[in-house]
Amino acid sequence: VSNLLLELKGERIAETNGLHGTFNDGKFKIPRFNLDLLDQGNLRIGGSGDIFGDIEINAEGEIPLKAANVFVPDLQGIKGRLQVMTFVNGPLNRPKLEGTIKIVEGGFRIPELQQTLHAMNGQMTFAAGEDVMGRFSGMLDDGRFDLDAKIELDGFSPTWIDARMTATALPFKVPQTMEMLLSADLAMQGSPEDILVNGEIVLLEGLYYKNFKLNLLEAMQTKEREGTPPTVKEVNPLLKPLRFDIHMKHRQPFVVDNNIADMDINPDIVLKGTPENPLLTGSARVSDGTITYQNKVFEVQKGAVDFVNPYKTEAEIDIKGRVDIREWQITISLYGPPDRLTVELTSVPAEEDADIISLLVFNKTTYELNEGGSGAEQSPAVLLS
Repeated sequence: VSNLLLELKGERIAETNGLHGTFNDGKFKIPRFNLDLLDQGNLRIGGSGDIFGDIEINAEGEIPLKAANVFVPDLQGIKGRLQVMTFVNGPLNRPKLEGTIKIVEGGFRIPELQQTLHAMNGQMTFAAGEDVMGRFSGMLDDGRFDLDAKIELDGFSPTWIDARMTATALPFKVPQTMEMLLSADLAMQGSPEDILVNGEIVLLEGLYYKNFKLNLLEAMQTKEREGTPPTVKEVNPLLKPLRFDIHMKHRQPFVVDNNIADMDINPDIVLKGTPENPLLTGSARVSDGTITYQNKVFEVQKGAVDFVNPYKTEAEIDIKGRVDIREWQITISLYGPPDRLTVELTSVPAEEDADIISLLVFNKTTYELNEGGSGAEQSPAVLLS
């Protein structure tokens, strides 16, 4: 065969200027030949055997990891290379694999998190008739992780995966919403189609900074409006087999610092579900904090964020804060999911909503504003507006 060219989906995968061998009565022999891969790699293959008996094939070389882009097109910025030194022997229908496959300085971009996996190094060792053993390390931005894995094979197909991952100071970011620094000790077990990830994640630092659009009047007047259902995004195919059962603890409180809140929250939460539908259950208690509205600072009297919806991750907020304005003690209550937040105002001595808001905005009741006004008397509704 001359000028062999392999393409997939219009992408050139491999090319060789010549391949020759012999084949007679089921027996074959292929002298070693070079296969050029994506202009950056080279694979040298040779072997002999009997298709009705045993075969012996060896392969060695270096493959650029960007070749994976042909099969997983969503991966971005793939870097690094695979170093291959393998030997296949045995019957054609159940061959045995020996050798090593190393990953050197691998990495790629995770578009959902806008973060980069890099400095990935390690190797998988294949012993004929035995489990595959692997050990890898890498970085997610500035955080480090280590992975030890054992994979049971049936021929070339994995049938069971048993792995453990530890992480130190691993950053996790939800763009324009929050940032966290985590340590982790996780186990992963299961078949390639269904892998359970369980263990413990410890929050070292956390910050939620996304602003709330809090229209106090609208929130008080519209109690039951429904939010727009979130758009379901297609997850990376590599993550689809995963299921979660992870207990999330904290070393430091999770900080909320946005346009209306400055609070320390102590979470005790369990992550379940899948990458397509992650589910948080449990609760987080506010240990200290304030709520700011109309330049008035309410001291938090009680606060909790509970995750009770069994079908989707949805925070239920229940927070009360108090501020003193002249002789009035005004309490603000915020409850419900963040995108449908309900707000209630009460006061001691008791006043109507219009008077409470008037006190918050002008430090006077509507009656006092009308008394001091220079025109026709205005109704509480007009003053509210």
